[in-house]
Order: sequence, then C-alpha cells, then structure tokens
Amino acid sequence: MNTRLLNTRLLSLSAALLAALPLAAQAQTTATAPTASPVTLRYKWTPGEVRYYKMTMDMNMAMTMAGQAASASRTMPAMAQHMVMAYDTAVQSVNPDGSAILTEHITQMTATLNGQPIPGIGAIANAYKGGFTVVMSPAGKMGSMVPAILPDAPIQIGDTWQSNTDLPMFGQMPGMPAMQLTVFSTLAGVSKGAQPIADIHQAMQGTLGGAVPAGAAGSASMAGQFHGDTSLKFDVDKGSVVGTDGTITMNTTVALPNMPDASAPKSMRMQMQMTTHLERLAGASR
Repeated sequence: MNTRLLNTRLLSLSAALLAALPLAAQAQTTATAPTASPVTLRYKWTPGEVRYYKMTMDMNMAMTMAGQAASASRTMPAMAQHMVMAYDTAVQSVNPDGSAILTEHITQMTATLNGQPIPGIGAIANAYKGGFTVVMSPAGKMGSMVPAILPDAPIQIGDTWQSNTDLPMFGQMPGMPAMQLTVFSTLAGVSKGAQPIADIHQAMQGTLGGAVPAGAAGSASMAGQFHGDTSLKFDVDKGSVVGTDGTITMNTTVALPNMPDASAPKSMRMQMQMTTHLERLAGASR
C-alpha cells in the first residue's frame, strides 16, 4: 500500500476530525446546584459580517508493520506532520428563526511531513477556495451532518451535556473511515467583565473504522479508538467561537490485503498524538 497516500488521506481525515469535534455535542443537559445566573449560549450573526480563523495542527505518528511471516514485522520511522489552515466565514443572511446562511472560504492550507511538503494539499485548498455555503442554527447545527454544539436551554457553571454522535460524512467520502463519537461537555466557567467568555470543556471518546484504498492489491480496512480533550472559548455576547485548544490520541490497526509474498505486510498498527489550536483573528483580506 502507498503509505504516502495513506498519510495524505489521514491528514485530510484529521482536518475533518478537527473541524467536527468542537461541533459534536448535542444538548442533553444535566444541571448541578445553582452557582450563578444562568447563561444562554447561542451563535449570533449580522448580515455582511466576516469572521476569520486560523487552525494549527501538529501530529506525531508511529507505525509498526506486521508481515505475512512473523519475522517480517518491523517498526517504521516516526512521522511528524504540521498543518496550518486559515479560513473565513461570511454571513450572507439571517433567517427569521435565527439560523444563518454562511459562506466558508479556505484561504490557506499548508502541510508538511517530517519537514517536507505533502503533495495534494494545495489541490484540497483550491477546491474550497471559491467558497461553499452552509446553513447554521443558533445552536451550531448544520444540516444533517453536524449536530448542535450548544444546549437548548440556559445553563449554569458546572452544568454538563452529553451526546452519542455518528459522523457519516467520513463514510461517504472515498477512502475515509466512518466515525462514532461520545462527547461529554461541561460549562467550566464564564469570565467576568465587559466581554464574557464561556469556557466549555469537552472530553471525547470514540471509534473509527472502514475501508481504506490499497491500490491494485485490493482494499484494506481500518479500525481504531481515540480519545481527546478540548477547551472551547465562546464569546457569549457576540455569539461566536473565540478559539479552541485540544489534544487527541488515537490507536488504529489497518488490515491489509493478503499477499503471496511472505515478506509483504499484512497489517499496520498506528499510534497518533495530535495537538490543535484554533483562534479567531481580528480581520484579514481574502
């Protein structure tokens, strides 16, 4: 199997995963003892407004190849990937129900593997540079693909909400595994002052699995588990994400097609650690 192709697909999966994780919590709130006045968390938009974001991801991966014969197993060189993506969200209009029609533009996407540019990343960025349109509810729901991030009712510090979420969009993209998530969210605090910022903590655990292209040899299958922790800062008054910081750990096994050559690999085990940082920028030009 072409490991560089797999690495490129895993990077694309990681980018999609990072985009989806902060949006994966549906509101099933468990209240704790009141500690302060309830706070309402809702996205808010103004027609014509443009919000700018930048995401940075660093991922370290170790792989072990198990051969058709036990003596053929070997550990592959460690890999370090770095990705930077900038994008903006333009508000086209706001509907009577509070949802908004948004146009997303990816303005920058670069990625390296062990310091070397990864082929195909420019094509991914160019595919979305012209923009794509989504409809987003005040709770963060986008169509049937991305569920709500924010709870339906006002909450207090210490309140939690949990969801069990399938993300079928990965399964509908060629070569992308399907993913199931359980997300536990907590309103950890709200800063005081002229610009209150809600601190939302998310603990995530889940599984992923599905087919991975393996070239002319046939198809491979992937199965794995992951967990992560994310701190999400949300501007209460402006109704927007200020930034996120997260860590993700994933352990995955890829079963490869059987080959007559005893030295050919039959499976590949991957261990991945990833850190992410997303920040809202003051403004930029496209």
